[in-house]
Amino acid sequence: MKQKISNLKLEKRRYDLKEKVSLVEKFQLWRNKPIQKIIGYIIMADVKIDLSKKVLIPRYETEELIYQTIDFIEENQYKEILDLCCGSGFIGIALKKFFNEINVCQSDIDKNAIKQTIINLKLNNIQNDVIQSNMFENINKKFDLIVSNPPYLSEKEISLISKSVLKFEPHKALFAKNNGLEFYEIIEKNLNKYLKKNGMIILEINPDNEKWFLNNGYNLIKDINGKKRIAFKKKDWIS
Repeated sequence: MKQKISNLKLEKRRYDLKEKVSLVEKFQLWRNKPIQKIIGYIIMADVKIDLSKKVLIPRYETEELIYQTIDFIEENQYKEILDLCCGSGFIGIALKKFFNEINVCQSDIDKNAIKQTIINLKLNNIQNDVIQSNMFENINKKFDLIVSNPPYLSEKEISLISKSVLKFEPHKALFAKNNGLEFYEIIEKNLNKYLKKNGMIILEINPDNEKWFLNNGYNLIKDINGKKRIAFKKKDWIS
């Protein structure tokens, strides 16, 4: 418990908040509530993300995905971007904040994710299109780049996940069928339909599924911890 209190104080210090931990906050820590949820927001990649709805808390791996995506947009002068399975809205908001001239569409099947994305767009004074959609179901155009951090943990990994995550973050944003590949398989089947010529797909992935991505023509990039966490390929590489 002492370590949890210390971690909360450190996070508060990061945001220039008073470091005092109230009795309510101590109770929340005892219940394994994530520090980010106790504070109510996080700031990453120059984006403030409100976490008042039950959505996945953005991780540093996703921040790395954003910076890599920024490089690809800059290199290829991409203009039309789809943030698929947008969750809190973190990825699409960060991209639009960096490139004001691009058009970003953000989509998710979950109503909480849509509400949270709209809240965070307003919080960051950003305007993106937001569509509630079961994957590509309500998407009706092609894009220069599709970026996605879909659910990718296999159901057999549930026992490895902390109680804090399982209790306070939505399972449907974490776990996927087919050994965690369910949503990647849907994306792969639809690339030619929703990517423009010379368009690019970039994904956050589970390093355990590296072989599947290599077999499907993706290039892999290691994260700060040396794990192959980002997969990407251009449409001209897609058969």
